[in-house]
Amino acid sequence: LLSLLALGVFGSVAAWHFRAAAETRTARALEAQALLLAELSAGRLEASPRDPAAAALDRLCKELGERSRVRLTVVRADGTVLADAEEDPALMANHRDRPEIAAALAGGVGRARRYSATQHQLLSYVAVPVAGEPGRGAAGAARAAVAVTEVTSALRSFEARLLLAWAGLAALAALAGSLLQRRLGRRLAALQAG
Repeated sequence: LLSLLALGVFGSVAAWHFRAAAETRTARALEAQALLLAELSAGRLEASPRDPAAAALDRLCKELGERSRVRLTVVRADGTVLADAEEDPALMANHRDRPEIAAALAGGVGRARRYSATQHQLLSYVAVPVAGEPGRGAAGAARAAVAVTEVTSALRSFEARLLLAWAGLAALAALAGSLLQRRLGRRLAALQAG
């Protein structure tokens, strides 16, 4: 019984640690992709949304997003979406007030987790600034996002295997306890008889 309790505690701690590590890895990967997109976007954000340069940037986001299964978005400093891996930027709302975009426009790395109205699911976002002219701050933001279900599906698989291992050990412990009880019962019976 004590070993089962210890296994349960160990399993819970291991699952928590695995979840935290997976979320950290995901955030780092998203940041790396956003940084790459920021580099590719530098010098292209002055174009109007209907400009060929903006269209080329949008195509790039769509191609990279399809290959990586990550939603990529490029936003100008005024919040206008210039490119998006999954939507038509001309139909998208202004993104200036999105927490991750606001943080990136202020020069930092922005992170957020929220429900996406366009994707109809919970997403994890990371945005970084796109360099502008020296002394003028960020020209915009590059953002990478992934559905939280992508991360949680791997965690659920791990947790299911952990639960199966716990159940298997519980069955073995019950069997061992039963065999030990019979053996001790026979010895006690022999001592009482004898």
